[in-house]
Amino acid sequence: MSASDNTASRDLAAAVMGEPGFSQMGRTFSIPLASLLAPAEQPKLEITHKDAPAPKLTGLRANAGKPRMDLVAPSIMTAIATVAEFGARKYAARNWENGMEYGKVYASLMRHLLAWWEGQENDPESGLPHLHHVAWNAQALVEYDRRLKAGTLPAEVDDRPSTSRG
Repeated sequence: MSASDNTASRDLAAAVMGEPGFSQMGRTFSIPLASLLAPAEQPKLEITHKDAPAPKLTGLRANAGKPRMDLVAPSIMTAIATVAEFGARKYAARNWENGMEYGKVYASLMRHLLAWWEGQENDPESGLPHLHHVAWNAQALVEYDRRLKAGTLPAEVDDRPSTSRG
């Protein structure tokens, strides 16, 4: 191996190690590191100007006629889940899904609402806000009513006074 071959090899190695270039016969050469990689391994760089328009979003989602869940406050869902977790510890997980008379749920909802109305923020037993219990009881009534109308709960769950059913 000649001295010039050895210098060229050393300079090429220096370029690969990140040095800006190498010299041979008084000329300086620079080698982009990406050019030493196979095409599949070459990094893809996309340079955009800060004022360039954002790319257009073209994804599709068929949401017409579906509820806008993004309009529901996450705090209400968290409140209901927290009370449901308390109920799961006190009774059993998903116990409420077995159904019970509307009157039991309504009575609980009203007790919590009246306690809040009278200035008591938190339920003494659970330590949770009374309004969270109100929200949980309201969702239970909504779900029981849906299931009754779907025929998956017996008619006996609807124990409202007959005068309230028109």
